[in-house]
Order: sequence, then C-alpha cells, then structure tokens
Amino acid sequence: MTVFTCPQCGGEVMTTDESITGFCMFCGASTVLDARMTDHRRPKKIITFKKTKEDCKNIYQRLVSGAIFAPKELKDPNYLERFRGVYIPYWMYTITYDGPYEITGTTTTSSVGYINTNHYKIRCNMDVEYTGISYDASASFDDHVSESIAPFMSANAQEFTPPMLSGFYADTADVDSSVYREDAMNAARSNVIAGVRAERELSKYTMSELENDFAGPSGKADHDGAEAQLGLFPVWFLTYRSSKNRVAYAVVNAENGEVSADLPVSIPKYIVSSMIVAAAIFALLFFLFTPTPGIALFAAAAFSVISLIVYAAEIRAIKRRHGKYDDKGFYSKYGALENQDDIRRYCTPSGAIGSILAIIAAIIIAIWQPVDDWIYYAGAIGAIIGVCITMSAIIRRVNILNTRPLPEFHFRKGGDDSAKDL
Repeated sequence: MTVFTCPQCGGEVMTTDESITGFCMFCGASTVLDARMTDHRRPKKIITFKKTKEDCKNIYQRLVSGAIFAPKELKDPNYLERFRGVYIPYWMYTITYDGPYEITGTTTTSSVGYINTNHYKIRCNMDVEYTGISYDASASFDDHVSESIAPFMSANAQEFTPPMLSGFYADTADVDSSVYREDAMNAARSNVIAGVRAERELSKYTMSELENDFAGPSGKADHDGAEAQLGLFPVWFLTYRSSKNRVAYAVVNAENGEVSADLPVSIPKYIVSSMIVAAAIFALLFFLFTPTPGIALFAAAAFSVISLIVYAAEIRAIKRRHGKYDDKGFYSKYGALENQDDIRRYCTPSGAIGSILAIIAAIIIAIWQPVDDWIYYAGAIGAIIGVCITMSAIIRRVNILNTRPLPEFHFRKGGDDSAKDL
C-alpha cells in the first residue's frame, strides 16, 4: 500500500485509489497527492467553483420544495450541511473540420407532365473547431448524472495548478479518453450538419445525403479526429442513505447551478395523499356522473393494463441501472456488474399479480355478460383493488430507481481491506 504523509503534522493520510486530494484526520489539513497525478492523467485545465455552498443549498432547496412526496430528511437544513465540494475529472475533446468539402444536393422543378431533378456536387471550404466537448472521466460518476448537470463552459477553464484543489475533494481519471471519442465526434458532426442546413446560400438545395457526406472517416467529408485534454470540473455532492440501506445522490454543477437529484418517495406521504385525492375524485364523480356497470368494469381494466405497462417499464429500467450497461465509463472499466440478488429481489413478476388478476376477471365478466349489475360493480371494485396492489409495487420500484445500491469497493488495490471493527 502507499502511505501519504500530511505535510502539516506528519500524520498518515488514507484515500481511495482514484483520489488526488485527501484530508488529514489528525489536523484536518487538505493535501494534494501529487504522486497520483502521472503525466498521462495530470489535468491540463480546471474550472474553479463559481457557486458557493450556500448557493448550492438554496438551489437544492428550491428543487425539493416541489417534491411533495420526498422524505422529510431531504428538507432538513442540518442535512444540507453535508454537501461536499468535489472536482470531477472530465475529458475535453477538440474536433476540427478544416478544408475543402463536397456535399451532394438536388433541386426539383416541375412542368406539365414532368418532374425535373438536378443533381449537384457542392464544393465549399469549411473552418470549424469544436473545443471542450466534455464527458466525465470517472467510472464512479454516473454518466446520467453528468449529462443532467451539463454543460460546463470550457471557455472558463484555466491552466491547472495543484494549489487550486486545496479545500476540496478531487479524483483522477480512471476512464480512457477513447471511451467517449466517438460520442464527441458524433456530437460535432451533428452540429456541423445542422449548421450546413442553416446556411442561406444552400437553402435552395435538398441535401438528403448530408448525413452520409459527413459520415466520418469512411465518408466523403472527414474531420481531423478528436484530441482530448483532461480537465477538472466542480460539483457539489450530497449523499442520502435510506432505511433500506440504499443511497440517493444530489449533485449540483458548481459553475452554472444545474442540479440532478435522486428523490425517493415517502410511502406514508404517498398513501395519505392518494387517499385524499381518491376521496375527492369519488365525491366529484358521485355527484356529477354515474358510470354504467360496463363502463366501470372497462375503466378498471384499462387502469390495470396501464399499471402493467408502467411496472414492466420499471423492471427494464432497474435491470439497466443495476447492470450498468448504459454507463459507458463504468462499463469500460469494470464491465457489466449485474447484481443477480437484486435482480431477483426487485424484478419479479409478483408485483404485477394484482393487475393480471384484475384483467382476467374483467375479461371473464365481459364474456359472461351477467344480467345482475352488482357482478360488474364487484368486478370493477376487485380490479381497482388489484391495481392498488400493483401500484404499491410500482412505488416501491420507483424508490429503487431513485436510490442506488451501497457502493462496493471490490476493485480497490492496497489499503487494509481486511480491517475489522474493534
């Protein structure tokens, strides 16, 4: 293991493998771990914190004030003191389109009985540079979170010097720049195509082959590749741990104030609110509209189908989240990490049994067509009960999607991994 020594008091500084700053537990001094910043992982640029901790707390409070079902702990002022400033590594790509290009275009005219199509090879010079197309370079920082708090303005980036990190946490890059290179090139290509279509001189042409004209290395209009620089971008980070041993994150872009937050649902709040809304709707319908038995049964069956669709969508989303398939940074380093225990626990068909039984009952009654109205109403009531059972399962899975498993550091190298509580 590597032991870092505090420059202030000489105490030992313990960190995770990707950290490039640490805090001494003995004197509280912040330390920059220069040995972690190798030449190919040393940041070139840094965007410093523009939003203070107070700004961050206000931004987050405005968000959660509208989340009526959020647990009360998320609105506790003492809880908001846990926000920590972190520098997250990002790859900043520069992509250039420079030189002569050839674009395919057509014009169409019509006369009596004829349609004339003229084909053109449009030659033009292009001088375009995209600088600072950014993707996070940390495997532990979820791609969906980084996308939701984008963009950072690379024009505000300064030359990096280690003293800028003092007082904040910071990680080094553990995702290779090649992982997001194609994404950066596609983003630049899409912007170039949009710019070409917007050119007034080209508006008379139909350019249906434009995507192929700018298809990249194999296309007719190539670019100069994508150069990558490593930068550090500032975020405020907050963690909430639920009673189910899962965590929710809140992340605030410390440059522009964009916020992304996992907001679990408080089950008691949801039940009370649902009962109040249901009572109001029932009273309104009772005085204004009396449904026929067939309509009541059909409406209950329709709600059952909708709840099944929602439940199935949540199951798919949970599988994607737990497998990390759509988090390119994590996947490139660790591969798929399906937690089969969690998949079996959360992705079972048992949560849908209420709506399935409701649909079956509705179909049987519709085919049977009994004379007595009470059978239709009984079927509708039973279907609504089944929907409520499935809705309960849906809410529990909403909380699974709005929280995450506790981090498991299976891949740490060094440190006392076998330490036991004394």
